[in-house]
Amino acid sequence: MGYNYHYIIMKKCISLENVSPISLSSGLIPATAADLMRVFFGNADDMFRPWMMQGHPYLTRVRALYRGAPGYQMGLEDHKRTCSNIGDITGLQGPALLNPLGGMDMTGFFMSPRITDVLSISLDSFGDPHSAGKTMNAIMTGLRSEDFRFWSYTGFDPTRLYFSTASLEQGLGAIALLRIREYLQGQITSWNQFKLTEEGSMEFIMEPYQQHTDRFTVIQFLTPDNVQRRYWHIRQRLDAPEPEFIKFMERVVFQSVLIKGAHTLGATIDEKISLQPTLIRPAKRNRATIATDRRDATGESEPYGIWQYWPRSLKAPPEFTLGYSEPGDLIFHDSPEKLFD
Repeated sequence: MGYNYHYIIMKKCISLENVSPISLSSGLIPATAADLMRVFFGNADDMFRPWMMQGHPYLTRVRALYRGAPGYQMGLEDHKRTCSNIGDITGLQGPALLNPLGGMDMTGFFMSPRITDVLSISLDSFGDPHSAGKTMNAIMTGLRSEDFRFWSYTGFDPTRLYFSTASLEQGLGAIALLRIREYLQGQITSWNQFKLTEEGSMEFIMEPYQQHTDRFTVIQFLTPDNVQRRYWHIRQRLDAPEPEFIKFMERVVFQSVLIKGAHTLGATIDEKISLQPTLIRPAKRNRATIATDRRDATGESEPYGIWQYWPRSLKAPPEFTLGYSEPGDLIFHDSPEKLFD
């Protein structure tokens, strides 16, 4: 009885009446919004200068990883092409993709060239350009060998482990920026911050030295195909959301959802209920196509508990890994009608 009562209350709290949709695009960001990149560095090249030192042994080793390791992982370009093929098969499309446990993951941009906006929700602090610059200097002056896991583009992304490196305690934004530069050959054009109003609207920071928060960040960048893309990062718990975030998720528009490395997402009734306003109902409202890896903590290729009905699936190709789905494991995909209701 308690379960039904809470579920009815939750459904009543989520009303789409009298709200306008929020489409993620460059037009959403005011031309007068403060660009923190310019405030701190003048331009992106100044921030990246330590990283771009030619012949640096760290950079040389990182780029060697992109060639792949036979029997372990395919090279970066082959991985991106395979992601795009899987995106076609599963029906992932743009322009906007939600990565609800995304951290600093850039995989969403690999899934289709039509995806221009990735909205990433995570528990991690993004930081500001000053902390990002410090992190890049720390990387180039020698982190431990295990910190090459920053450059994993295949499996799940254990960002919580990154905070063991003191230079990352102020935020993981540097990792996102370096991945945009290295994985997507993106040219950073702006670093903007915003906040959410009580109505769930996005209010951008307009004054360069106005008190800002790294909880809501958008990085704009230009890719070699001359397309302006955006990486949106919101620091928020999906299962314990703040009211303004729930309102935002009622309004934001996206066409696809990518979930990977989510452990046992939706394993209990309580967790399924808690994910209704921040993931399940927004996906259904948008009729978004959903693709996920397999759930962790099992020896079998089983879908996450957010699915009420068994979704369609395909097998991960040889040497290809997507989150917990290793070669030969299942990758799940389907419409939101099959999600828990």
